[in-house]
Amino acid sequence: MIKKYKEFISSVQKKNNQIGFDYFYRKISYPLSFLLYRIGFSANSISIISIALTIFAAILISNGIFFGYFLFMFSYLLDFCDGNIARLNQNAPRSFKNKKIGLLLENLNSNVFLLFFIFSLSAYINPFFSMNSVLMFTLFVISLKLIFRYTLLHASVIDSSNNEKNTENNKIKNVNDLTFTKMFFSKFFFTPSFSIIFFIVTSAFFSEYILVCFFGYYSLDVFWGMLRFFRCFR
Repeated sequence: MIKKYKEFISSVQKKNNQIGFDYFYRKISYPLSFLLYRIGFSANSISIISIALTIFAAILISNGIFFGYFLFMFSYLLDFCDGNIARLNQNAPRSFKNKKIGLLLENLNSNVFLLFFIFSLSAYINPFFSMNSVLMFTLFVISLKLIFRYTLLHASVIDSSNNEKNTENNKIKNVNDLTFTKMFFSKFFFTPSFSIIFFIVTSAFFSEYILVCFFGYYSLDVFWGMLRFFRCFR
């Protein structure tokens, strides 16, 4: 049975609180998700479209076309939409293969976004400044971010298996000021949303400083990732 808008929202809303840009993206994603749901899109098809848009956006940015930034933002928004549709259908009968494909596409989508956005910026900056060091730095950043991501993922799996029920919701409710500050920095300054907006502003108004901003932002990103990475071993 086709759900009405209010029923749809109540079915797809996440129970845990959202911080930073995720909160705004989540709110914006609801009406778009409902539209895609009424048209008949599945979560997997939305993931595939998001991946295709990410690659196309990377081609635009690498060629200096400003619109690519906004296309990246829209593809990131679609990443929220596929999760909404997936939650709507989580109780529907599906084969194990279908569920597996959905999880793989969701993970692939986020990694493709990470890879192509940083590489597209590198391709845009590199010819302009004639610096091969930009490409080497890009490979370094992407490699470390992937290492951090999967190490943190495995750490969370281990914590779950030991019945340490530290859900995001509980963390947000029971944190001191220092922990909340760390969480805010992680969820706000080092997210795909912030990086896109940061480089939109840089490209539009401070293009002569884009190289410095590129190295500065991703150096801080890697440093922050290292802090979270080594925290896993405490």
